[in-house]
Amino acid sequence: MFSPKLPHLEDDGLITPEVGFWGETKYRLVQNYASMFTSAMKGKWDHLVYVDLFAGSGRALLDESRAIVPASPLLAMEIDHPFSRYIFCEQNEEKLHALRLRVERDYPQNDVCYLLGDANQLVEDILAEMPAYGGGSKVLGFCFADPYNLESLKFDTLRKLAQRFFDFLVLIPTGMDAQRNIDRYAASPRSKLDDFLGTMEWRKAWEEARRKGQKAEIFLTEFFGTQMGSMTYLVPPVDETVKIRNRKTTIYRLGFYSRHPLARKFFKEARKYSEDQLGFGF
Repeated sequence: MFSPKLPHLEDDGLITPEVGFWGETKYRLVQNYASMFTSAMKGKWDHLVYVDLFAGSGRALLDESRAIVPASPLLAMEIDHPFSRYIFCEQNEEKLHALRLRVERDYPQNDVCYLLGDANQLVEDILAEMPAYGGGSKVLGFCFADPYNLESLKFDTLRKLAQRFFDFLVLIPTGMDAQRNIDRYAASPRSKLDDFLGTMEWRKAWEEARRKGQKAEIFLTEFFGTQMGSMTYLVPPVDETVKIRNRKTTIYRLGFYSRHPLARKFFKEARKYSEDQLGFGF
């Protein structure tokens, strides 16, 4: 099931955060890949698990059109072959409560776990909520990490989750804060980029990249990919990441990481069906 456009919903009175106009295409990308993921892997794995590290309330208000659309948690349920388990993390209690009410109202048949708190502090809880692996039981996960800002996601969180079988779709906040302040962060003995990239060694790499005239936005995308590659993930070239633009400025990229070439093929297909001239620059 490929979604050319998200439905516009009536206000249900629950909290609905405002997002940029590009959010609609981002959410479609999640849904389209999730649909391909479960359709292809159904019957090959005993359990398929969807993890949303920054789940929000399940709906979003697009800032320009003022349309209310379903967000990633609900869209991951609105597929032909739902996941066998959903794990939603959210730090804001009101948002998580709204998400729970919406799921119970519209998708009561699904197996869902709700975790309140900082996703980086919930890794052990997430892993504990995963179906047990072993004894003939095979478990495969798809994790969407859509952090609110640079400091919201620590690479160590992905590192711990990657001990299990996971595909990851990660928002890499390459623009705005990271791009404007990379030199300041490099000069500091400790910065939020250290946590996001999972190492302090990026400073040496950035010094070399800057000498060669590489843009900070490209450097951060490539370095993040290198870090994923250190965990045996296939690293996409920069032009296979999804560049999100706020009109003229690149504000972040979406990077997809899997250990299997077939998943990379699926993501390319999902991306093709999610293109939108308003949000994505390819």
